[in-house]
Amino acid sequence: MKPRKHLVVAGAAAADVSEIGTFIRVVQAQLDHAWGFAKDDDDIDFVLADLADFGGRCARVRALDEGKHFAVITNAGDDALGADLVLHRPFSAKAIVGLLNHVGRAAPPEPRRLIDFSAIERRIVPQTRKTKRQDEEAKAEPESTRASFIDVQRERRTTDLDALVQRGAVLVQRHGIPPLLIDPVTDTFHTSARLVELEPYFLEPLGGHERKRVGGAQLAELRKQYPGRPLVRLRWLHAFLRSNGWLAAHLDPSAGYKLKRWLPLDNDYRKQHRIALTLMREAPLHEIAKAAKAKMADVFDVVNAYDALGLIETRRLGHWDPSPEVVGKRKRSTKKTQRLLAATVFTR
Repeated sequence: MKPRKHLVVAGAAAADVSEIGTFIRVVQAQLDHAWGFAKDDDDIDFVLADLADFGGRCARVRALDEGKHFAVITNAGDDALGADLVLHRPFSAKAIVGLLNHVGRAAPPEPRRLIDFSAIERRIVPQTRKTKRQDEEAKAEPESTRASFIDVQRERRTTDLDALVQRGAVLVQRHGIPPLLIDPVTDTFHTSARLVELEPYFLEPLGGHERKRVGGAQLAELRKQYPGRPLVRLRWLHAFLRSNGWLAAHLDPSAGYKLKRWLPLDNDYRKQHRIALTLMREAPLHEIAKAAKAKMADVFDVVNAYDALGLIETRRLGHWDPSPEVVGKRKRSTKKTQRLLAATVFTR
């Protein structure tokens, strides 16, 4: 039986998605793996992104950040932004077979967020004057060729939600995304979109023409269009997207973590929901990841998001906090060791 692999198509028209799905079903016999579209709980092995749509561009950025294979869907002559893999329209069975078999055999790329080899190391110039001897020693030493890891980004650059609502209610609008009204006075936000559909507003910082202050009769009218939802959920999304797979610098990676109270998440965030459920009982981070069947980077993102809302409790753990079963075994082995030591003493 072929091993399963999953892909997603982001930003493409429904007709394109349907055509790709049809080709995959037709050519299954020629594929090295059993490819199918990813469902909510599936790990994603491959991302197909149409850069003509904003959602496709966001998917490309996320694939680069998370170290996933991706290809660009485009027309001949369009800019693919330097992508290694490109799927041209009109689609063909041969192109899709070649693309999926290549991705299935290739190792996943390194996440861009962890190592940035394009970073230029900043040289620190000493304030004191060098002596003649130090000058000669510096010239004699060969220049270091070590890689620089100075530019690791713990936080992703996003729209600043606090600054956005600092001066009152604001209406956010961008082509292809439902409008979003954020009302800090009533502590609510109003939109027809699901929370996951609002991600682009944060992942690509807003331009000045995309936000507008509203008040008075216009604000009252906008409030009536859609029911208000708690602003804390939008704040959670903002903190979650800002996190970049690294635990916040002020948090102790060896501590035990627990949620102070439950904050519901949308159905689109099932993995994060599992992690949050696990956080209802205190545990160290590696145990939370194991219980939730999640990667440590995903756990860090969820912990950072809840911590930004003040909903995380931490407790410093000892060097080792064994389970009751291990404690029982340790006690029994201790008694046995004591008897052996006593026997040794009497023998002597």
